[in-house]
Amino acid sequence: MKILILGATGGVGRHLVEQAVANGHDVSVVCRDVRRIPTGWPVTPHRLDLSIATSAELAVAVAGTDAVVSALGHRSKSDRGVLGRSAETVVGAMWEAGVRRFIGISAAPLAPAEDFTARYLMMPIVKRAFAEVYRDTADMEAVLREAQVDWTVVRPPRLTNHRLTGTYRTAFDRNLRHGRSIGRADLAQFMLAAISEGATIGHAIGIAY
Repeated sequence: MKILILGATGGVGRHLVEQAVANGHDVSVVCRDVRRIPTGWPVTPHRLDLSIATSAELAVAVAGTDAVVSALGHRSKSDRGVLGRSAETVVGAMWEAGVRRFIGISAAPLAPAEDFTARYLMMPIVKRAFAEVYRDTADMEAVLREAQVDWTVVRPPRLTNHRLTGTYRTAFDRNLRHGRSIGRADLAQFMLAAISEGATIGHAIGIAY
């Protein structure tokens, strides 16, 4: 399978690339600075800044792929609004290139928590502290819901560097009760598996240990 990975040099993105390559996929990556791509990665690099790139520019990288997998997220205040803007760019590029499958990362706080403590004590604090980030994430989901693509978003809680276990819980369109964290490696594994899971299309998937 030919996969284009966005945000490949980030925490989740690196796991996506390494697992996809290990599974025999043909991998292309998009990143702002190709010098950050680790030596030895057998990938096709595309240098693009998705905060300013056009759909036509990105379509060159999207063309011929089976799926676009996005690990884009906020790294600093300069990334304000990047998810909503890049979603529009990605959707336009996929439409131009004739590619339909998209997997991306959203955030657990966009859905109500499943237990009392998280819903009424923890989540309100988190949402206030990261209000701009979650507004941008919600904008991304809104763009996808209106687009003519086969989208799936994954809503992880706190991300950790836990080793790959292959053991985690998932739920359609809701968070998981007592789901406090998920390792980046396990999140990447689920995202790659979801490419071929038609049942996940059009859904936001909660994931946690």
